[in-house]
Amino acid sequence: MHDDTANIPQGSSPASATPAAPAPKGASRVRPMERADLEKIAHLFLRTFRSDSQAGRPGEVENLAAYLDQLYLQGPHSGEGVNSLVYAGPGGDIGGFLGLHKTHYALEGRRLSTCMIGSLMSARDPVYSRAGAQLLWGLNDLEFDIVMTDSANRRSLAFTGPLKYEVMSVNCLEWTFAFKPASMVIYKVRQRWPSIPSALMRPLEKAGDYVARRAIGDKLTAPTSKRHTMQTTDSAGFATAVQSLADSFRLRPEWPFEELTWILARAEETRRHGPLNYCLVHDRSGACIGCYAFYGETGLPAKTLQILAANGCWGATLESLLHAAQEMGCIGVIGQAQDALMSHLFKFSGVIFYYTGGSFVRSKDQDVIDLVHRQGMLIGGLAGDRWTRLSSGEI
Repeated sequence: MHDDTANIPQGSSPASATPAAPAPKGASRVRPMERADLEKIAHLFLRTFRSDSQAGRPGEVENLAAYLDQLYLQGPHSGEGVNSLVYAGPGGDIGGFLGLHKTHYALEGRRLSTCMIGSLMSARDPVYSRAGAQLLWGLNDLEFDIVMTDSANRRSLAFTGPLKYEVMSVNCLEWTFAFKPASMVIYKVRQRWPSIPSALMRPLEKAGDYVARRAIGDKLTAPTSKRHTMQTTDSAGFATAVQSLADSFRLRPEWPFEELTWILARAEETRRHGPLNYCLVHDRSGACIGCYAFYGETGLPAKTLQILAANGCWGATLESLLHAAQEMGCIGVIGQAQDALMSHLFKFSGVIFYYTGGSFVRSKDQDVIDLVHRQGMLIGGLAGDRWTRLSSGEI
């Protein structure tokens, strides 16, 4: 998963794999989040996912509390029922938090209330060792038609059975195609150990990429095609294309225009991988057959946020994405796997797949579960939580 933020039991204490049954009434309890809780949640987040020193810096808690307010209390569905859950301990302490991103999915004319699990955390104090499990039981009581996550860590796999989550195996993977393999490796190293001097790594990067280019050659070049053209656009143009192209999935977010543009505005605040670029793909007749959004700029890997295509057009859309990223000067492309993309990704011998974050879905609706098993559900990207600054690690 991205950083250490999101999701089924992310950040919770290493309790047993089977969640505990709901706790009896007492001093500690699960309740809806209130605005007065935000600074305590922000402090808990920084201590859990960042460091005690960052939690103590002037303004850090207040800035994060303001972002949490925007994310969970000012979103498109914030006026509809419970927004998030906290585990309130004795004396008013907040020992755990479960962030909820609410939306609605559409399935053949039916409107299904849906919740995407965001950050799940609990304090390190043994008093709160059951907070994560109790929060998940509390979420069960809210009776959403669909509950899901798209970026849970490996430990969360143990929770899928007891909590009756279905695992979307393909969507758990991330793929990477490197135009400059040595640069990609060194980028990953510097992400993990940022204190390594750039001057030390630069000669290795240039030499490695030169050797890779001589040895592998055309396999590091993005494909080009005259069958389609690419057009850059803005968030409004991209949102319009997403609304249309999402119809290729039987189970998909409703995504009113205002909701999509609100999510995209929040996504644009994430800058770790460069600015967010929006592109449309047109066929020879001028019809829009695909769209994609990726973070990227020269010298960085392009980080794909969303890719969608009409039926039969996923290969052309993928080719356009790879070509656009290489033309920009990106060192490679990273994206979340989708079933519709897999046969096209397999054509590139340099593509690497690896586990990055679990995609899990829970629903009492058998039609939903059937579509999950048949990869007929749109999940990930904008239908997830990786567009937040919490998940990107920028807070």
